[in-house]
Amino acid sequence: MEPDPAAASALPSAVFASRYHPGSAGAVATFARAYTRPLPAVLLPLMIVSLAVALQDGNVTPFLTLYFPLAFAGCAAWALFWLYRRTVEVRLDGQGVCLRTAWEVATDQPCRWHAVYGVRYGVPWIAFAWGHTAVELNETEWPEAPALLQALRTAALDFRPQPA
Repeated sequence: MEPDPAAASALPSAVFASRYHPGSAGAVATFARAYTRPLPAVLLPLMIVSLAVALQDGNVTPFLTLYFPLAFAGCAAWALFWLYRRTVEVRLDGQGVCLRTAWEVATDQPCRWHAVYGVRYGVPWIAFAWGHTAVELNETEWPEAPALLQALRTAALDFRPQPA
């Protein structure tokens, strides 16, 4: 259901950014930042095991030709998954509510506006329905979580279905 145009003027315009918001960084810088997060956890065990194998005069070729490239590919896949799934921006306007992922913000993609329904709060989650999608936002990732919760509740009230 699309937002009610009559209620559009009652909605406050606001933009909320999570602590993972890329800001003005481009797509490459945002990917690089997300790519480097899992690297230490993935590479440290590989380096320790390959060092132990090398010190015992073992064959380290599999580590260099297979395991390390797989680790780098796994980090790249995780970074892309994280960028495409992590909601980092909530926009409220007379058109409705727009949620944008880290990748959408970094590549400056346009907003998809939908109505928001059923805003609930349970520590530490803010849960609501956005269009046909259930969304949960962790309040610890949102510096302005109380204001975000209030704005979403106001938007949910403004988008109640009108009786025919």
